[in-house]
Amino acid sequence: MKKTISILFVLALLIPLFMGEYSGIHVISDESGGKLSVRTAKTTEEIDQYISENFGFRKELIYANAFVDSRVFRSSSNSDVVVGKSGWLYLAETLQVPNILDWSGVGERLKELEIRAAANGAALIVVLAPDKRSIYPEFLPDRFSDWRNENYQRLVSRLIELNVTVVDLKSSLLAQKGLYQLYSLKDTHWNRLAAFLAFKEVLNAIDVETEDFASLQVYTRSGDLSRLLGLNEAEEVTAVALPPKLSGEKLGTLILYHDSFGESLLPFLEKTFARIEPRTIDINSPFEISDEELRQADVLIVEIVERDLPTL
Repeated sequence: MKKTISILFVLALLIPLFMGEYSGIHVISDESGGKLSVRTAKTTEEIDQYISENFGFRKELIYANAFVDSRVFRSSSNSDVVVGKSGWLYLAETLQVPNILDWSGVGERLKELEIRAAANGAALIVVLAPDKRSIYPEFLPDRFSDWRNENYQRLVSRLIELNVTVVDLKSSLLAQKGLYQLYSLKDTHWNRLAAFLAFKEVLNAIDVETEDFASLQVYTRSGDLSRLLGLNEAEEVTAVALPPKLSGEKLGTLILYHDSFGESLLPFLEKTFARIEPRTIDINSPFEISDEELRQADVLIVEIVERDLPTL
């Protein structure tokens, strides 16, 4: 496969030698009245457009370019993706988050929400999902070796001071990474095994014991970061096979405010709660929940990924 890609890439470099003058390229355009006209392309923009639409093996060459950039030069053809070591890819956004020193306002807001929830008969759990770069910093390019962001730790510390129930998944996942791979190499997110371990931590926060997974499984998927690079490479990712029951009698009603990380918690939560109302967090809008909603819930979970903490 690699040899084929290399040959295609070399051929792509040689093709212009046989193309002659670009003045022979013709552009077909739709004029007023629906009539078509054929004329010679004259501008650089027209030539670029013609080549992009008609050049043979265009998709293959885009893949070859992305492959050589990421594997050989460890560089990215997309500014949203950082190419790390040993095939690891990272979302560039997670390495550009501003460091915020004072989290007292966010802490007090969540404390107010906890008090309101308790007054309406619901328990609040704040779940903080760590970014991949926090669990696997060792595969980042060397230029990020001194990069630090303390938002996660500062917010956890503030919530603990206020006695808000917070699930510190960073600590638990770091403790488990020596046993399992927990995040996808080519995707932003954790794998299903990590989501299950996170689920167990969430249930522990309300003193509910759950069964362990029955066995590990492997499934194949392509990651979002690989797609952004134009590679769309398949990758084996770890999942879990579950026992028939995860806990005893099902719990009551759960309202789950979540982002894309929280979606992977849903299959496990559905096995432990009688009713779930999942709601996607909009990081561009204020977080609001009414007393009427709180009265309907036994548990309220607010899950948010590390890179989005400043939006709180």
